[in-house]
Amino acid sequence: MGGAMTSAKATLETMRGLIVSDWKTGEGLFNLACTVPVGSTATVILPASNPASIREGNRPLAQASGVKLLRTEAGKTFLSVESGSYQFSCGM
Repeated sequence: MGGAMTSAKATLETMRGLIVSDWKTGEGLFNLACTVPVGSTATVILPASNPASIREGNRPLAQASGVKLLRTEAGKTFLSVESGSYQFSCGM
């Protein structure tokens, strides 16, 4: 019994569309798949102190379309993301 969570998934149907947050950890990586409905933005918080270590899909974070770095704070990176689907990964 007990132990640390290694994954979670949540969905919410809104007036603008489906919101999805689906994260997993393993092999020293944190992976997040998320969907933001059309006409919306979201704040994504990743457990990475160095934004250069974050990837979206196969691209470095700096090259990700629709993603803006907001800040890093207390070992976390805060991003603003436009509507769309994203696949973030970073080391833990």
